[in-house]
Amino acid sequence: MNEPNLPQLVMTHEDLTKLPSLTGMGLYQLSAFRPGDEQAWETIIGESFQTEFSFEEFMKKDAAYKPERILIVWKDGDPAATASAWHHPKLGNDTGYLHMVGARNAYAGQGLGQFVTHAALIHMQKEGRTKALLNTDDFRIPAIITYLRLGFVPVISHESHADRWSDIAERLKDTGLRAIIEGSLLHEK
Repeated sequence: MNEPNLPQLVMTHEDLTKLPSLTGMGLYQLSAFRPGDEQAWETIIGESFQTEFSFEEFMKKDAAYKPERILIVWKDGDPAATASAWHHPKLGNDTGYLHMVGARNAYAGQGLGQFVTHAALIHMQKEGRTKALLNTDDFRIPAIITYLRLGFVPVISHESHADRWSDIAERLKDTGLRAIIEGSLLHEK
């Protein structure tokens, strides 16, 4: 996790207009949140973040809450992954906010995080957003890899970010993804 008192890392996607079409995931089904899905969302996010989250407190009470903005991937009735296509007016009308992305441990490594994140970005696009922003934690390396693959790049918005992004780049085996981070760091200097 992040050290206490350090802000989360920030990433941005500057052009949602160039997203490829979303292709199906075979045995998995994608749906927007429906009443009764609260426990499914809590299960996915609880496993992903290794702590409990209350859907009521963390999602439904948020001013950005609209059920159709919360996407859930299912397999045979079992909740597998989720992502939310939030919008905060303070970001402007053109920028969406990728919120609460996670996949259950049993489904790790199957591409569901990328699939549901891609679906959330397409939802933002349908709402008229042309850009997206997200916050993430240093330890969420699989999520960061997904974000990089989908076109997100690091933003240096705190004095600690450059060093933290450098540390993450060193841990990545994919040199292309490492180059994206390193390019962002050079751009910020």
